[in-house]
Amino acid sequence: MAKQFSVYNIKYEIIRHADYSIKPGTYTNLDSDDWTAFLEMILDLDIVILATPVWWGIQSSLIQRVIEHLDELHDEIMEAGKISLTNKVASIMITGDSDGFVHITGNLTNFFIALGLIIPLFGTLIVLWSGFAKISDKNEEK
Repeated sequence: MAKQFSVYNIKYEIIRHADYSIKPGTYTNLDSDDWTAFLEMILDLDIVILATPVWWGIQSSLIQRVIEHLDELHDEIMEAGKISLTNKVASIMITGDSDGFVHITGNLTNFFIALGLIIPLFGTLIVLWSGFAKISDKNEEK
C-alpha cells in the first residue's frame, strides 16, 4: 500500500500501535500513556487506515484499544455535531485466516461511520492466508 502512495506522491506515515504504550480505556488523558501523542498523529492525517490481523475471529486487542480511546471523540459529536475526524477518508486492512474478516470489517466500518469518517468504495483490503485453508475430503482423495 505504501508503494501505491509513493506512486501518486501521497505523503504517508505508518504508525504502529505496538510501538506506543497505550493503556486500555476510553479517555484521552491517562497517566503515563502515549495516547495523546498517538491521537495527534491520527488527527493530522487525511487518510486513516486501520490494519489488524484476524485474532481468534476478531480484531486484535491493539486495534480495540484505539477504538476504545477514539470513543471519547464520539462524545464530541453529541456536543458539537461533528469532530476533528469528520469527512476524513478511512480504510481497513485485515490479514489472517478467513474466519472473522467479515465480522471485523463490519465492526470497524460501523465505528468509522459513527465517527464521521468516509469509507470509499472498495475501501477495505483483505489478505487471507491460503496456507491455512481447510482441506476438503475431495482434495484428500487426489
